[in-house]
Amino acid sequence: MLKQHPGIKTYVIIGRKTFSSAILNTMDFKKLTDAVIVGEETAGKPNHFGEVRSFQLPASKLTVAYSTKYFRRTDDEAGTITPDVRIEMSFADFTKGIDPVYEWIKAQ
Repeated sequence: MLKQHPGIKTYVIIGRKTFSSAILNTMDFKKLTDAVIVGEETAGKPNHFGEVRSFQLPASKLTVAYSTKYFRRTDDEAGTITPDVRIEMSFADFTKGIDPVYEWIKAQ
């Protein structure tokens, strides 16, 4: 566990657009710190393929992307990372420009 400064809390914000390397970063924060994970469930799985490479098809010139490595971060085969504090944005918050996760963190 990494030492954190007394009185300073670390928050990691995740959501439906969290995937790939951000998943790996979130898993590291969970493992190495006392960070509180806040927001919505992630779009990506904790265990997933990554390190994308690509090549171009010679005739069509289309680009093909493919993963080269499997990242296994947990024995659990979860389909997402569930935050410690689940806060979802409502349509009303969205239309008013309010970020409920940020507001919750400020209130802590």
